[in-house]
Amino acid sequence: MTYIELIQQFMDRRVTERFSSHEVDVYLFILHCAQKIKTNPIPLPVKFVCEILQISKPTFLKTGRKPTPCVRQY
Repeated sequence: MTYIELIQQFMDRRVTERFSSHEVDVYLFILHCAQKIKTNPIPLPVKFVCEILQISKPTFLKTGRKPTPCVRQY
């Protein structure tokens, strides 16, 4: 899928499901990194993501119903 297709898919889902601002930030950040890194899973430590997005680890962990599979838990 292209970057635009992934964003469109996210926006389609947004119509039927409510996302917090943190969830949107995390999704877009991981999508951005995935376009640059090109590996799966994306080797991003949770601490790094939290520092970049200026959110706490508990907030990060609450952004999904389960931990994001493409971010390593450190």
